[in-house]
Amino acid sequence: MKHSNTKPRSYTHLSAEKRGIIQAMHQEGHKQKEIADAVGVNQ
Repeated sequence: MKHSNTKPRSYTHLSAEKRGIIQAMHQEGHKQKEIADAVGVNQ
């Protein structure tokens, strides 16, 4: 059985604090890149 890639991306490698920020930003409608920048993923 193949795994599908439809489930949302997992942020388990991030701290709970950062996951909270990501969730809040998602709810406010921010773009994925803005969220990544905000939590320092791309640094």
